[in-house]
Amino acid sequence: MKLNQDGLKLTGTLVASDINQGLRKDDGKPWARRTAMISTGKTCITYSESINFEDIEKALPYEIGTRVEVDVTYCNTNSGSISVGGELSLIETKVTK
Repeated sequence: MKLNQDGLKLTGTLVASDINQGLRKDDGKPWARRTAMISTGKTCITYSESINFEDIEKALPYEIGTRVEVDVTYCNTNSGSISVGGELSLIETKVTK
């Protein structure tokens, strides 16, 4: 992660991605969330974003091996794990060999 005049930027490679969904315990409303693990080469950081539940059928996990950049809007640590949220951009798609 780098801090510059535009804010905190995370650049890395996607090493895992999944979509989870369910119903909230408090009111029973549906929720959906896409999570991804981004490797910087030195550490792995969890990225997550909410997905509109009506769009869940069209939503796909991110392709593993893709280079990404996140404009970080929040960062959290818990028991040594780092989680971030913000705007994820694909830098380049996976290169197959």
